[in-house]
Amino acid sequence: MENIKCQHCGKESDYEIIVKGVQHTCWCKDCGCFIKNIGYAEPAFYVGKYKGTLIADCTDRDYLIWFGENVAKNKIKEAVMKRIAEL
Repeated sequence: MENIKCQHCGKESDYEIIVKGVQHTCWCKDCGCFIKNIGYAEPAFYVGKYKGTLIADCTDRDYLIWFGENVAKNKIKEAVMKRIAEL
């Protein structure tokens, strides 16, 4: 766990990371204040048989097409369509 200090209450290393899509944000567990953006994770499947697998590592073109048409939204869909074009 990285040493991160809350600028509001001063607590250090007492935080949680909330993931929304591909964005990771850091929030203080003590006072509930936003601390900082952690950065963006590589797009990965969030459901299905490849859950947790990076989209860039998937070689199942049929699954990528299905996922892109039926499940993926926004940035994930963009990553899926990019990977389909690469294959």
